[in-house]
Amino acid sequence: MTEEQNAGKILLFCKEPSPERIMKCLRDAFDVPGSVHDADLKLHNGDLDVTIRVYCESAGGEEQELVRGWSDRSRGHFSRVETAAVDVKTNLLYQLEGTESIVSVDYTFEGEESEFLTEEEESAKRNMEQTLFGVLSTLRAVMAFRGEKRGFYCLDTSGMEKLILDGNGNSEMERFLPYKSVGYVPGNDIEAEQLNRREGNRREFEAHGVYVPVFYPLLETEAEADCRTPYEIAARAVALLLVAAFSEAMLAAKMDQKEALEFIGKRIREFGAEDFFSPKEWKYLHDEEPKESEKISYSWQYENLHVMEWALGLIEGPLDFPDHFCDVAEAARILTSFHSMREILDAAKPRSGVPCRKSSLSSRSSTDRSCRVTAGKEAITSRIFSSKRNRRCGSI
Repeated sequence: MTEEQNAGKILLFCKEPSPERIMKCLRDAFDVPGSVHDADLKLHNGDLDVTIRVYCESAGGEEQELVRGWSDRSRGHFSRVETAAVDVKTNLLYQLEGTESIVSVDYTFEGEESEFLTEEEESAKRNMEQTLFGVLSTLRAVMAFRGEKRGFYCLDTSGMEKLILDGNGNSEMERFLPYKSVGYVPGNDIEAEQLNRREGNRREFEAHGVYVPVFYPLLETEAEADCRTPYEIAARAVALLLVAAFSEAMLAAKMDQKEALEFIGKRIREFGAEDFFSPKEWKYLHDEEPKESEKISYSWQYENLHVMEWALGLIEGPLDFPDHFCDVAEAARILTSFHSMREILDAAKPRSGVPCRKSSLSSRSSTDRSCRVTAGKEAITSRIFSSKRNRRCGSI
């Protein structure tokens, strides 16, 4: 048997932080009684000898450094792997980032040397691997093999063993979601309303294969929400339209910066939009040599414009899940059919479940904030996309 066959190593990257719970899970799975406070577990099955050791970041010191080192090196390596399964790779990196503990499994075969494992040895090794697969859900873990199976593995929703990703970019999964970490809890100025809303949104996103890290900040409560007035929403919509059209004029029509600014100038005057832009937007509009990356980034503001038009009731029906492009031409057509703020506000049917505060739009608002337009729900202010759009710059 080869050196690789004679000995091996398996690592479980776990989100479970408690060494006692991990050891209890392992002892129960392998049906080996003993103390849950032991740091290691030794198993023997025929010629197969197995040593399992648990390392937890919570232990501090060298153990903490070891867990972080294994996790960071694995993330660093797989972040550079080229693969068509981009979403699977991204979510694997999220999973590894949340590693709290590592279970190290070292095994050797002590039988007579031979070119191949015997049937009994293969069976013993397979039983060990199946048992480890069986604890992944409880430990919220993924399993890393070395050797010919090198890569990260998990059980899919049907209980089948699947390759998440290997070093060559191969994957057997169309969708992989990290195990949920312990997030915010009520108390310390965090309300149950915020957590319930977060959990509802999380379930909706995960149903579409989108992972939401638990450390993302919570939105304020309904009572604390600083709702935007229809005027403010309309002003933001106008600013989004104009910076997007300005960008397209340079990207698609090959205008220079001055020509593009003249192109949107009439609309700026019609809407009285000089004060609608954020400082960053205003600087971009007047930068004589804007970066190509900025042009491309601002051209995507049609997606945010679509949300603002929905908030104003200029688009019928619910705001659908953002897994596709909005209709760019329609988003531009809706707002360019108006020639003043008064016309927009007269046509608007703002969606609002709570009273909005009365205020005027501050001069060149310092932030690009979306409105909270439906009670108890978070507005989606960006779109998810996977390929380029074909757009044509026309008149505005």
